[in-house]
Amino acid sequence: MKVEFEIPTLETERLRLRGLTEADLDGFASIYADAENARFIGGVVSRHECWRKIVLMIGHWHLRGWGIFALESKADGQFIGYCGPWRPDSWQHDEIAYSLAPGQSGKGLAAEAARRAIRFAYESCGWSSAVSYVDAGNEASRRVAQKNGAHRDGSATILDDEIVEVWRYPSPEQFSALFPFRGSA
Repeated sequence: MKVEFEIPTLETERLRLRGLTEADLDGFASIYADAENARFIGGVVSRHECWRKIVLMIGHWHLRGWGIFALESKADGQFIGYCGPWRPDSWQHDEIAYSLAPGQSGKGLAAEAARRAIRFAYESCGWSSAVSYVDAGNEASRRVAQKNGAHRDGSATILDDEIVEVWRYPSPEQFSALFPFRGSA
């Protein structure tokens, strides 16, 4: 039996943020099959484990009422990554998580997606604060956070023993002033 649950679809200038589906498995698996790409998100994992990650992300929506979106290129409909509000059981903060498929970095897509996800978290989920957890060696992720007004706010321990940098985004009011909403990013 298939349970229907409506995940909103959001848009930016170049992206559609929508619910993950089983059809995204190939693109999702490409993120975790590439060692360079996967090194800051837990490392290379099997296709089966990617399927489990998608199911986990969809389940997060059911438990929290918000979660990770698939990122789809508006130009060609291609799955290019994922992004969204995220807070597994042991997380200390409400996080905006993001990751792109190989070949998609360096185009500003992660910053564009994260900006829209932050707005969604503040306006639709009632968040009063948001962070991104960044591995100390992940300069690209740090730049995404900085492009969206985040500042370094200490460290956190996740997954029992992994220490990550906490990058805190401006408050909802400050964020809206910095990034006025124009119907997209």
